[in-house]
Amino acid sequence: MEFYDLNRTPAIFRANAEAKEAQSFQDLASSNVWQTAASRWGTGQLYACRVICPRPTRFLTILTREFEAAKEKARRNELSPVIQQLLRGPAEGPAALSRMTEILIIHTYAKESMGHVWASLAPLIERNTQPGDHDRPRRRLLPPPGRQPSSTPTTNIPPVSTPSTEASYPSSVGYVEEDVAPLLEDVTVRFASEFVRCILNHAQKPTRKCSVHWRVQRMKHIVAAPKWTAIDDGGIQVADRNNRVYQVALLEAKRAFQPIQDGRPTVSDELLGQIVGEALALRLSENSLFGDEIFVVIAIKHYLKFLHLNISQQFLASFRTMDPAASANPGHYLNVNSTEWLNAATQEGRRNIVCHTIALVSKADTIVWDGDPIEDDL
Repeated sequence: MEFYDLNRTPAIFRANAEAKEAQSFQDLASSNVWQTAASRWGTGQLYACRVICPRPTRFLTILTREFEAAKEKARRNELSPVIQQLLRGPAEGPAALSRMTEILIIHTYAKESMGHVWASLAPLIERNTQPGDHDRPRRRLLPPPGRQPSSTPTTNIPPVSTPSTEASYPSSVGYVEEDVAPLLEDVTVRFASEFVRCILNHAQKPTRKCSVHWRVQRMKHIVAAPKWTAIDDGGIQVADRNNRVYQVALLEAKRAFQPIQDGRPTVSDELLGQIVGEALALRLSENSLFGDEIFVVIAIKHYLKFLHLNISQQFLASFRTMDPAASANPGHYLNVNSTEWLNAATQEGRRNIVCHTIALVSKADTIVWDGDPIEDDL
């Protein structure tokens, strides 16, 4: 069982840490197995960082007020016309969309400003998939020229896909390896970027000051002692009234679900380790808009998962030296709260993604404007 599914509470964590003879962060950092690239972090670093992963929920509880407000706006059709189109989804449905060329999609949805979003979704939709198909072997058809194949179901449960642990092109993993498998990570990054950026651009007035916006560029996060680096896949950021840029949320994208637990995808130790490394580096840099609270979006094909990591000052003061198996108060743990996998190919999944994104904008406003009145959303 993966760390993400195993260590739900401090008591369970301590028992597992003791059984595994887990090392402290300081001991691990001074050993010959220390990894300076967060993309290579895994189980050892998760125990060293005293990570706790409560069971995933439908939405992040820290965003309850903002999420419910966004949900009510969606229910009353008070969001912008473009976001309402986003919620409704492509008129043809995902299966038909996957058979359309990009140029046809762009022209079909030009008036709705949705062409680029649906064009980025189309390569990630698998054709002719029926519920339960992932339970039995089946032959795969070659894709038409110019289209990347993928493995994604039409149901709300993400698929069991062929495991593929390495990317074969430059990415946040930080190295290049020859591979004949489909190159889906950049396709996933493109879709997540187009989808979330559409929400951000149409949930705020175009004349609004200090608008929350999408960061396309990957960002390197560096920690000096002990040294490690982490590279994200993009994110959400905002410049405050003094033009200082802060990070609202980071994006981490992967091209395939792995591993699979009981027929359902989960978060691998390697992916979780990489996310913890990125979040911890961002927290130490003091460039997180919310201070202790770090938000990360995982994107795998057209599924998104929102994470909230609480990294308190009390944790930072002790995490390097504390024995993972030692008893401690709640402030000495790094809590990773998360949503379930949200399927952007379904209306429910899109609504949840939209509401989380708007909730992050609302939460950012409370920090940037420090209680001052701001312009209303569209």
